[in-house]
Amino acid sequence: MEVLEIAIALVRRIDGDGIHWLLRDEDDAKYLNFIVAQRLEGELLRETLSREVAWRWELNRKRDFVVSSMAQLNVELDAQFPGQSEMCHWKVAFVNVDIYRPAALEQLGRDVNARWVDSATISKGTASDGRVLDPFVINLNKQYNVIKAWETNQLGWHECDPKS
Repeated sequence: MEVLEIAIALVRRIDGDGIHWLLRDEDDAKYLNFIVAQRLEGELLRETLSREVAWRWELNRKRDFVVSSMAQLNVELDAQFPGQSEMCHWKVAFVNVDIYRPAALEQLGRDVNARWVDSATISKGTASDGRVLDPFVINLNKQYNVIKAWETNQLGWHECDPKS
């Protein structure tokens, strides 16, 4: 059975409005996507996510963000996901990534592919405009309760759109 090791970047922003998670919203993509990266041989999962987040968001991995040294959750499961012909053994790590440089946050605010959503949106799996979030990650989140709907904020649940 094939073994796939992946890391899911939980890129988060914590501010006065609570916790928001960064997804990619590309016109040609079927879903709003998390950064999901497959570990290369000899690479630490932390390096995997650092490489992928820097590349996908055009950020400097040495000064714009920090990848947690420990996963929020590690899971192993045998599953056949849509698009696969065979069962695979999955090793999945959910890892927090914090954007800490104000210039990097401003850059993301100008990026047409950047979409900040709250925890309730992730729990629902659908954004307020009807876009579906990556079902692979959403199903894992529902199964393992990584991001909880109530985490968003104390003022109520809402989707944050930095473009408005």
